[in-house]
Amino acid sequence: MSRNGRIRLVAFDLDGTLLRGDTVCVGIARGIGTLERMQEMERGYELADRLSDVAEIASSYLPLGEKRIESELSRLTPAPGADEGCRLLRDAGVDFVIISVTWEFAVRHFAKRFGASDYAATPLDWTTGEFADFDAENKGPWLEAKIASLGLRPDQVAAVGDSPNDCGMFEVAGTSFYVGDASGEFANVIHRPDANILDLAKEILAL
Repeated sequence: MSRNGRIRLVAFDLDGTLLRGDTVCVGIARGIGTLERMQEMERGYELADRLSDVAEIASSYLPLGEKRIESELSRLTPAPGADEGCRLLRDAGVDFVIISVTWEFAVRHFAKRFGASDYAATPLDWTTGEFADFDAENKGPWLEAKIASLGLRPDQVAAVGDSPNDCGMFEVAGTSFYVGDASGEFANVIHRPDANILDLAKEILAL
């Protein structure tokens, strides 16, 4: 299929966007017996606690090893139409990337599954447990640099996300879609709650 629309790059979030239901961290926690603690972290989440929480999560992974932890990703649920929508974009010659604050090993796993050309996330050193934090504030600058490296204009880029963590992407992309439950706080963003990704891909290609 040839690409007739103007969008040449799509930036997807992962949790809540290409995946629905359990997030990466909750799904893994459910499988390794730390769900209660993970839910406790999420209920008490404050920005100041993020790095200590990430460090604690990493420490729970290390004794089990990368292969075991990555095997838990199979329990996660792709969004409706995610495989088909990503395939449609690829077949139409539209590049896409995944930008997420979750673990890089998980994002890499789903980037391979969906056929994304690149990704950005929080890397984990499986030997030491050290990580280079990639948070919401990094999303916009990473996408901006990616756009520049490809020689694209913002109007040739679409972003898809489900939470305030994705505002940085929305500000950089010329067209943005919000697939979460509420849209009032996002100006100039198209609201498609719980969107089927195949339907969204068709809408993007028609722009």
